[in-house]
Amino acid sequence: MLDSAAVCSALDSPVPSLSAVPRPLCSYIVALHDIGKANPRFQNKDGNRAAALRHLGLILSDKTVRFRHE
Repeated sequence: MLDSAAVCSALDSPVPSLSAVPRPLCSYIVALHDIGKANPRFQNKDGNRAAALRHLGLILSDKTVRFRHE
């Protein structure tokens, strides 16, 4: 989320149709796009990443749930 917000802040015109929206608010809206990545089901999509997160102490199910991400 922080990466998305930072990229949005760095762009000259992050979202042309939102040019009247203050930059911090636009960055916040863009960052919200990634909120689903905090969901354990999303983090469990990649077995290697999930194992690394478990190693750091995050409690994730061993069950991998496949779902589409468009």
